[in-house]
Amino acid sequence: METRFDEITKLLAANMPRREALSRIVGIAVGSLLGALGLGRTARAQQNPQALCILLCRNAQRVQNIWRLCILTCLNCPAVTTQLCGTFGTVCCLPGTICVSGRVGERYCVPCGMPDQPCCAGAVCTQGNLCVSGGTCVSCGNSGQPCCTGAVCSQGNLCVSGTCVSCGNSGQPCCTGAVCSQGNLCVSGTCMSCGNSGQPCCAGGVCTQGNLCVSDSVSTCVSCGAPGQPCCAGSVCTQGFCNTDNNMCQNESENS
Repeated sequence: METRFDEITKLLAANMPRREALSRIVGIAVGSLLGALGLGRTARAQQNPQALCILLCRNAQRVQNIWRLCILTCLNCPAVTTQLCGTFGTVCCLPGTICVSGRVGERYCVPCGMPDQPCCAGAVCTQGNLCVSGGTCVSCGNSGQPCCTGAVCSQGNLCVSGTCVSCGNSGQPCCTGAVCSQGNLCVSGTCMSCGNSGQPCCAGGVCTQGNLCVSDSVSTCVSCGAPGQPCCAGSVCTQGFCNTDNNMCQNESENS
């Protein structure tokens, strides 16, 4: 079945005065608009690209061939409000570009989506970039940069008040999920060194070699394995032997 798009295409190809062609196309577009409002043959709402293209190509009406080319370009352009370009609307910008206005009414396609480039249609930038006020893309996600869409930062960074900050190392905020880098423990939102003698035990009660996790009011790593020290995990002593009665390491001489 012939569509309104086909009707307009035939009118543009026909050898008739511009005013007559415009009159007929406007009639088709108005019929499409009434149909979208439920006043035509069908009550189902439809898009009306024909009327939009006539509106966008109004600057080309004074030159018949240019006007027809604008209409055809517009009808085949996937996002006319941001991609229909050229002084008279005869260019459709390719994906990854957007139409901008220059001096004296000039309109041309420029790359978009990358840092310091205009935002693409829909305020969209490429991955790792953010569309900010003013319609420009900026890098995002790394330390000191704005958080990306959805308050997302790159690994090892945390979104704090709209800015990505380093996280996970000693003295830094804990990363998302209360996670810190190896050898650090999340305590009240801040990462602290753990595992060595006198430091908190790391997650899971883990200490570095030669240290033992001792739970009192706070789980703390203490030196182990030498005489007078607690036996290390598995009742191991580096010197002497482990007295299992008190779990302390003793010299061999004390065993006599």
